[in-house]
Amino acid sequence: MSIHDLGQKIKTVGSSDTGKDLYIAAIIILVAFGSFGLGRFSKEDTSSVVIEQGVLPLQNQALAAASSDRTVAVPTPTSTISATPKATTGAYVASSHGKRYYPTSCSAANNLSEANKIYFNTKEEAEAAGYTKSASCPDV
Repeated sequence: MSIHDLGQKIKTVGSSDTGKDLYIAAIIILVAFGSFGLGRFSKEDTSSVVIEQGVLPLQNQALAAASSDRTVAVPTPTSTISATPKATTGAYVASSHGKRYYPTSCSAANNLSEANKIYFNTKEEAEAAGYTKSASCPDV
């Protein structure tokens, strides 16, 4: 089909009553979408929020809230949570995102991400932590 043939086909559809109705409907839809888009672009965004981190005394918090309705003060934590060091060796390994534990000699244990590995010395430790033994690896 050549471009000339395609043009003739479009002219025949456009000259029929159904074709004219389709063109009018298409124009109405395009004008509606264009108007909606222009309305969205014309609205100026002035609702930005500023977040400040720090500890403010109580009287200064009220002053800060009164001075700017768009400023939010986030207090700095005064205590830290101490984490126990993560074990890097053990007879069994599990993923922090999974539900099964594996012997470290199991080939399936090699597929676990190093960042997510949790080590246990005994089966009991792993089961006490909520993990169940994987059926894919026998005990070695």
